[in-house]
Amino acid sequence: MRLRSGLVVVGEVASEPPESLLAERWNLSTLAAAEAILAGIPPTVEAIEVATGLSRGSTANALARLERRGHLGRPGAKRG
Repeated sequence: MRLRSGLVVVGEVASEPPESLLAERWNLSTLAAAEAILAGIPPTVEAIEVATGLSRGSTANALARLERRGHLGRPGAKRG
């Protein structure tokens, strides 16, 4: 559909997400961590744990999910 303003609206059927992403849907912990990071909280387990009230394990898992999805990156060399 084309509007008088020149804006073109296209509706497309979304394809299925890759199987690897289907297994990792966004849960409440991941959403809370992402929201805290967007609000300016440093993306560390300790800072997110304090800001959100999530457990340490939930916070670590949420940050790991965000990293696997490419939303977070680690500066410097990887440890371990």
